[in-house]
Amino acid sequence: MHQICQSNAERRLILMITDGAPDIDHHDAVVDLVKRCGCSGIDVVGLGINIQLPEELFPTSLMIEQLYQLKSSLFALTRDWLIQ
Repeated sequence: MHQICQSNAERRLILMITDGAPDIDHHDAVVDLVKRCGCSGIDVVGLGINIQLPEELFPTSLMIEQLYQLKSSLFALTRDWLIQ
């Protein structure tokens, strides 16, 4: 996050890819990190592999069930993010 904050880019995006929700010891840390990114002007998107990510973790998320869905999902995400 620190490196991305120092970027001169007009817009910044972090894509967090996971195949599960954080355990109880890390849940609050993930929520805090996503909130701090938002406050710093960094968009965060969660990509769940075979798991629907809870909105309290990632307000913006998508899910894929099969590897072949990855390319089209990432393309759609990027397209939508760029034209916002």
